[in-house]
Amino acid sequence: MSDDYAALVTTIILAVLLIGTVQTYTLMRAWTDRFVDTAQQYTSSRRQALEAIRRGEEPASHDLDGLVAAVGQARPTQLLAKVWPILVGTSIWFAVCAVLVALQIRILLWSATHQPETDPALAKLAFVVTAGSVALLVLEVVIRVAVQLVSRLRTLAEHGGGGEVSAEEKRALLSAVTAHLRGPQEPHV
Repeated sequence: MSDDYAALVTTIILAVLLIGTVQTYTLMRAWTDRFVDTAQQYTSSRRQALEAIRRGEEPASHDLDGLVAAVGQARPTQLLAKVWPILVGTSIWFAVCAVLVALQIRILLWSATHQPETDPALAKLAFVVTAGSVALLVLEVVIRVAVQLVSRLRTLAEHGGGGEVSAEEKRALLSAVTAHLRGPQEPHV
């Protein structure tokens, strides 16, 4: 480890820490928002249904639907299915940030000593941790894009396909597209 190398690694560590802290906050906020949204839906629907009952009326269908949906979303399996990616991401970023902070403290302690000796082990550790953290940044972007793509394709397949299509409908659609591509036909005289 040299002073120049320590300065370079410190700069990279601080940049990754900044991004990692923002990612951790964003993921924790998303995780919290999921719970708060479910709790608000439950509370609002429950309150509306109870007010109707107190007035001697039948609760509104949308209030009962909201209550049932909120209770369904609050089941442990439902909650886990929705938040496990967020929890994994938060845990990974929290761990990366903790390792980076510990490494930064070691580098600062090394720099703070009077005429520090070169420390190849610390330099190697700094390289491995810093390179791994930067690789994780890139990997996260790739994973997020892939997950988003799969999610959108799944939604499109479930809702945008137009349902079951018969062979006759496929032929008619192909014929319509072909006619469209040919453009308007001139009437034969």
